[in-house]
Parts: sequence; structure tokens; C-alpha cells
Amino acid sequence: MSVDAIFAAAGIIIILGFLSDWIFSKTNIPDVLWLILIGVLLGPILQFVRPDSLGYAASIFTAFALLFILFEGGLHIRIKDLMRSMYGATTITVVNFVLTVLVITIIAKYFGWSLANSLLLGTILGGTSSAVVVPIVKRLHMGKDNSLVLILESAFTDVLCIVATLTIIQIVKLQSINLGGVLNSLFGSFAIAIFVGGVTGFLWILLLERFELLSKSYISTIGVLLIVFGLTEFAQSSGAIAGLTFGIVIGNSRKILSLAEGEDVDPLSSSARAFFSQISFFVKTFFFVYIGILTSLAQLQPILIGLVIAVAVFLIRPIPVKLVFKPQESPKDKPLMEVIVPKGLAAAVLAQVPMQEGIQFTEQLLTPVFSAIFFTIAITTLMVFLVKNGKYKGANEFLSKLFGKKASAKTDKAPLKNFQKQAAKANISAAVKKTAVPAKNKKRKGKKRSKKPKPAKVATFKRQL
Repeated sequence: MSVDAIFAAAGIIIILGFLSDWIFSKTNIPDVLWLILIGVLLGPILQFVRPDSLGYAASIFTAFALLFILFEGGLHIRIKDLMRSMYGATTITVVNFVLTVLVITIIAKYFGWSLANSLLLGTILGGTSSAVVVPIVKRLHMGKDNSLVLILESAFTDVLCIVATLTIIQIVKLQSINLGGVLNSLFGSFAIAIFVGGVTGFLWILLLERFELLSKSYISTIGVLLIVFGLTEFAQSSGAIAGLTFGIVIGNSRKILSLAEGEDVDPLSSSARAFFSQISFFVKTFFFVYIGILTSLAQLQPILIGLVIAVAVFLIRPIPVKLVFKPQESPKDKPLMEVIVPKGLAAAVLAQVPMQEGIQFTEQLLTPVFSAIFFTIAITTLMVFLVKNGKYKGANEFLSKLFGKKASAKTDKAPLKNFQKQAAKANISAAVKKTAVPAKNKKRKGKKRSKKPKPAKVATFKRQL
């Protein structure tokens, strides 16, 4: 593909991304769906772009997309709200991950997969995608606690998926299980990432506050973000979590400086936040188009497996949501939390790792993973649209309506009889009230007739006598 064609295609994608975002604001149809469909059109259908032609640049861009979307999402998180939502985020992350891995493993075994590949498929697709969750949650105006739970869950599950997948790969290669090593790897990954992101963020806001030139150079903050990511990944930890932590510290710079130095100054201006938001929009647009390009339509059974997995993931989602949902903050958030379970970048990257590690028959993971990513994102966008327009109000109400209709079909004569009895009682009581009023009037008239005669009439009667 020539350079001029690449530039023209990139410009068209950006314009379509803007239009998709505008449609989202007007109709509540998430822009993610349109962007993925554009990718499917450019890739599998028209063969205008092939995934292998993008080469190593695609993996670099997708890693940057995940990092920056998490960083920009962290700018809007307040530390006070973060502490309040930490328990709920941890609970929903662990419960949803375990249930998802279990269900996907059962589905893969049903289709004749080996136990090792079934577990790998489950751990690869066990989490949710930050690159999808963060943009959707930001546009839905959910309650702070509930939206934070979803954002943190998407960040935490990336680490869980990576650690669990690599652990299963090592078990398959070494034929042994080291539970202590798994736990050390998991907690160590979190600790290193939070430490590097937090310390670097604190030092950077001190520099932004002291040097005006740095505070006006927005791109320098992105440079520091890339350094944080590189250092954390080099330390065998999660660069995505470090980027999120860095964003949270930068976003709370005013509060942190007031506590550290007693100064009420925000080194991150509103124009800087707007700049970061535009870059986030740019990388998000191309990321979802890339997901559409990766989707394969060549084989039917792997696509079917991906569809079955997507449906199963949505069916089990109400269980972990029920454990952490806070109705006192925003009762209408529960249906949204039940339907936002998209897969994304982490799954797309991890699907290729077992094959790179030389494990046999793991090439069969690719198409089911990519199709599951597509279907989960598509179902998420559709269900979010239905929730926002009042067509879906949660699993409990859906089940009650479903079984309520069956019950009413069996007992539709009983309500009619009850209604007729109530109507008859109402008519009788109304008739009693009507007949009771003339009786009172008669009594009153009788009392008027029995009144004593006036004095003048009494005197005339006496004379006549």
C-alpha cells in the first residue's frame, strides 16, 4: 500500500472516528462499534489491509494505546474516590476472573480442546479491556464509585490475565506447579508498578510546579509516561498499572501539593487536560479499527466458539456485580455494570504468546480470541445502547418479566375473576352511598316538620278557642 493511500485512509478513519463520537453523544450508540465495523470492512471483507502487513509497528501502537488510555483515564480519578472503591474493584476482579476462566474452560473442552489449551483460552479472555471500558464509562455519566470499580477492574485484570497465562505456559513447559511463585509474581507486579508510577508522578508534579516551561510543554509529560512504562516493563512488572498510577498522581496534583507544600496550585492546566484527551481520542480510534482488522472470517467453528464465549461471559456477569454494586449512589448503574465486559488489547497480545513459546497446537487460540474480542465489544455496545434507552433494566427484571409472562399465561383467568369481584364490590359500595344520602335528608325534613310553632300562630290558635 502506497504512502498517499495510507495517509488518505488515516484521514478518513479520523473523520469517521469523530462522526462516531458525535453519534454516541446523540444516540447513545457507542463509537466503538462503528470503529470495529470499519476495521472489519477494511480487513477481512475488502482485504484493503492485512494484519501481517502492519508488522511490529502494530504491536508498538497497541501497547501505547493501552498505556495512554489508562493514563488519561487516571487523570479524572480522585484519590478519595479511589480508596472508597478499592474493595469493590478487587472483589469484582477476582470473582469475575475465576468464573470467566471456569466457564470458558468448560466451553473449550466441550468443543474438543485439550485441558491446557482450554485453560489458556480462559486466562487469555478472563479480564476486561481498559481501552474499551474507560472511553465508554467516561461518556455514560455513572456514579463515581461504580465507574471507578469498572475502570480499576479493567486495569487489574490485565495483570491477572498476564500472570495466569504465563503461569500456565510454564506449567505446560516444565510439567510442575509453583503456587508460591505465582503469588509472588502477582503481588510483586502490582507493588513495583504502583511504586514506580507513584514516585515518578510525585517528582514530576514538583518539577511542573517549579518550572513554568515544563508545565507548558505538554508533550514532556508524555515523555515521562513512556519512561515510566519502559522502566516498569524492564522490571518484569505491569507498565499499564504504572501508567494508571502516574495518571492518578498527576490528576490529583493540586491536592498533593497542598498537603506537601501548603500551596493551592494545580500545575496541570485545563488546556493540558484537553490536549491529553485529544490524543486519547486519536489512539482509541485507530486501536478499535485495528481490532476489526484482526478479526478473521475464514473458519466458522472458531468464530462460533468466540460467539458462545461472548454470550456466556454476559450470562455470568450479574453474579460478581451483585457482590459489589452500591445502589445508594446510583441505582441505575447496575444494568450498565452487568453489560460492560468487553475483551481487548491484553487478550489480543496474549493469544500470540503460547505459540511464540513453542507450545503445540496453540495456533488454534488466535481466531476464537479475536472473534470473542469482536463479539464482546459488539454486545457491550448494543447492550449499553439498550440500557441507556430504557430497553434493558438488568438481569433481575429481565428474568422476572420472562417468568412472569409464563405464569400469567397459566393464570390469566384468575386475575379477571378478581377484577370482576373488585368491580362488583365497588358498585355495591357506590350504591350504598347513594341510597344513604336521601335517608339522611328525609330525617332532616321530618325534624323540620316537628318544629314548634311560632309564637304568633300560637296566640291566634288560643283566641279561636
